[in-house]
Amino acid sequence: MLSSDRGCSLCVNFVRRIQSEFPDAPVLHDIASSVVWVIPKLHIHGHTEMCQYRFHLAFTEGVGRTDGESVERVWVDTKDIAVISKDASPAARTDIINSEHNWANWVRALGLRTCNLSTPPFIF
Repeated sequence: MLSSDRGCSLCVNFVRRIQSEFPDAPVLHDIASSVVWVIPKLHIHGHTEMCQYRFHLAFTEGVGRTDGESVERVWVDTKDIAVISKDASPAARTDIINSEHNWANWVRALGLRTCNLSTPPFIF
C-alpha cells in the first residue's frame, strides 16, 4: 500500500513507468502491479467525489483505522532543522535530516515500552 497526497495521479501508468525504468527487474514489476494506492484522510477531502470513493482509506480493504498521515507528523518536530540545514551542502543536509529522523524514531521507540496494551486507551 502506498499513501500519497497525489495517489490518484501517481497511480496512473505506475506499472508501465516501473517496467520502463527497471526492465530487468521482474520482481519489481510484480510488486508494482500489486500496489494499492490510497490518499491520507486529511488530504482526501480536497479531491473529487469519485477520487474519494476510489482512494479513501475507509473504503480500502485491510487498512484498519489508520489515517495515513504518520509520515508527515515527523516534519512538525523537524521544522527547526531548516535553519541549521539551509546553508549546508547537499550531503551535510542529508546527514542532518537523517540524524534528526533517527533521533525522533529512537524517542518514539523508547515511548513504546511504556504503552500498556492490556488496558484500553479510554473507558466508555
